[in-house]
Amino acid sequence: MNHLRPVSFAAAFALSVALCAPAFASLASDTFKDVPDGHWAEQGVADVAVKRDLMRGYADGTFRGDKPFTRAQFADSLANLLKEFETLSKTSWRPKTTSINVYADVPPGGEREKVLSLANDYGLFEGVPGITPDSFGMERTVTRYEMAKIIDNLMRLAEAKDVVRPRAGNKFTFKDLDERAWAYNDVLEVANRYGVMVGFPDGTFRGSEELTRYQYAQAISQTVPLIRELIKETVGVKEEERRAAEGPWRFQETQPIRLSLDGGITTGATTGSLAGVSGRYVAYPSGLFVMLDPKLRFSPGLNLDAELGAFWRMPMVGPFHLQPYVGPHLYALGTAPTTVGLGAGMAAYWRTSAAPIGVYLKGGANWALNNNSGMLTNMELGPEFHFNKNLALTVGLSMADSPATAGKTSNVGITGGLLFKL
Repeated sequence: MNHLRPVSFAAAFALSVALCAPAFASLASDTFKDVPDGHWAEQGVADVAVKRDLMRGYADGTFRGDKPFTRAQFADSLANLLKEFETLSKTSWRPKTTSINVYADVPPGGEREKVLSLANDYGLFEGVPGITPDSFGMERTVTRYEMAKIIDNLMRLAEAKDVVRPRAGNKFTFKDLDERAWAYNDVLEVANRYGVMVGFPDGTFRGSEELTRYQYAQAISQTVPLIRELIKETVGVKEEERRAAEGPWRFQETQPIRLSLDGGITTGATTGSLAGVSGRYVAYPSGLFVMLDPKLRFSPGLNLDAELGAFWRMPMVGPFHLQPYVGPHLYALGTAPTTVGLGAGMAAYWRTSAAPIGVYLKGGANWALNNNSGMLTNMELGPEFHFNKNLALTVGLSMADSPATAGKTSNVGITGGLLFKL
């Protein structure tokens, strides 16, 4: 029997498959009682049926790998595969145009909805012989030509959405591929344009060969990582293009929600301990920040210093970033009258892409609207040590004026905390 073992697109991928083999060596045989240890398709079965859920076993715990791989099973696998790729690329691959197929031979139920969606919403079965608007052929065995055609349809959708770009330099030829074959162009495209199905080591493609479940598992287990790599490459290239187009003036890369928990000590009019929570929500794509920054000081009384501000992201110049803000301000100091006012200021941030350390500076002024407290100033300065893109440690100094009603003295504090990007 000819076992389906498509060679990988690159030596690096072949090496990675070999290195991963021990990790999957027992998954297939442990999951399916009819897959023996050491079977030539054991790794493929483990990858697609256990790890990725791209194939289903049977209720009796068997895989039945020598049975024919049907169009119904292919549709089930494609639906999960498409979902994985759309999630990875963060883009719907659905084209603007739709088809009208009724497939009278597909029974009602969830499988019918799945097949019709792949056919009508995505057009994945277009051009496959034997599939008509009224007939799908659920139990027909899938050939290598059919697989190549459908994968080519899938890749064309991805290219149209610019989540996959062709690879240059492939020159695969297949000694058994006849120019008169119905899938001739599709085979060459998946091999040379996308590099995701490149045939056998002996230079053949074996397009008319009907697939068994073992053969499909082995083939798709090598095809999926190559498509994923194409998607990741394209995302990286598009990001480089965007940065090049924007030049040195660009918006800061940031997560939508930023939350910090602060604590420290203060001296001055409100000598005591400090606890604070500040949060910012970033509204895309306008560059608008909404900031809520309340802080509590515990001294003889309970003191509250809270800012609610709107930030506007200004373009970065190299590693430097500025954020002007304006918004209401509230100051409640012990038994003194509460001060309500309008605040404005600027936040500045510096961080190199190579270093996990950033420096943050925020300064502003607040004008009282309800009493004679006058103008209050505040400033925060300190470094941020980034453990990863979502977590950082902050330390530094904070300085602020107390209202005139409390003697108009300055508070100086040492603060520290954790910064989360959600």
